[in-house]
Amino acid sequence: MRLRRYILRAREVSKLILAILIAPLAMSFVADLLKGRLSSITLAQAVAAIALILVYIFLILLGYTSKLDEALVSIRTSRRARTFRSPRILIMDGTLCADHEIPARAIYTSYSATDWEAPIKVAHPDWLVEIGPLDSLDRQRFDVVLNPFGEAYPEADPHNYTTFARICDFVLAGGVYLNVAGIPFWYSHDPKNPLFANKDFHAGYIQREVIRTGGGITEIITMRALFQTLFPQIGNLPDAAVVDALQLDRDRELFGDIAAAGGSTKVEMFRAYRPQTPGMIPLLRSSAPEYWLIGALRYGDGVFLLAGMSLSDRTTPGFPKVVAALEGWLAFEARGRK
Repeated sequence: MRLRRYILRAREVSKLILAILIAPLAMSFVADLLKGRLSSITLAQAVAAIALILVYIFLILLGYTSKLDEALVSIRTSRRARTFRSPRILIMDGTLCADHEIPARAIYTSYSATDWEAPIKVAHPDWLVEIGPLDSLDRQRFDVVLNPFGEAYPEADPHNYTTFARICDFVLAGGVYLNVAGIPFWYSHDPKNPLFANKDFHAGYIQREVIRTGGGITEIITMRALFQTLFPQIGNLPDAAVVDALQLDRDRELFGDIAAAGGSTKVEMFRAYRPQTPGMIPLLRSSAPEYWLIGALRYGDGVFLLAGMSLSDRTTPGFPKVVAALEGWLAFEARGRK
């Protein structure tokens, strides 16, 4: 998104320079050429004329063709691919700054931050993997944020959701956010408020609908879930069920063999996603019933990785499948999303 804004601004500036400066100079040069006044031109003037022509051609390409788009996208893709060959991963510890704060409670997952850290570090010793508070995003550049708390996340302002906005900005700028179980941002947790220690608070915005009829005024108060402001296309969430995970050949080619991770294809589906969900790329599926169990939703230059599974039961291999999905997506990024 940011890259696109740069391209549009460069086009506007180039067209302005063409209209105000370069075009009149070029017309003057052509007029002199037609009148035969170039016989007495000096070497310096000839060099200036050639430079003017080159600048004119460059600005035409910049302002009126897609060459700039292609060049900048190619450069951006190449740089992003190099970054994700050795990504920097922040595993959230459930706090904002870890200073006398109460960490969030994991919901629909029994795996801790250290459980996620261990297999990633063993398989990829060249990756930087760190457990820490969300404020680490402000002090250090990370490429991936992993939320091991499932449907809960730490929020500095449970009314205005400023932390949620920071996470969205991180993804918009190119980051990868992995939510390991269920729907992201379903519950918010304020680590500084003891009231949140043993309670789950739904994250969302209060909406008041006023209906005026002949008999008077009726007010209906509802809550719009926070995740729906970000992913309005996600709906009709299925109940929990043990299903067989599978991949199409194309899924396996792009993201590796996720279905076989953990030695069994059985997983506990929970709040999975409808097939053909707009904007979602499927990494792992189920067949009966047919749903997408793990999917990627692009957001700006980055992506939200979502796992529609419960990881509460350690007897089903959902955990290694989510780890494999993260590894598969990062390998996909390292290839330039090819």
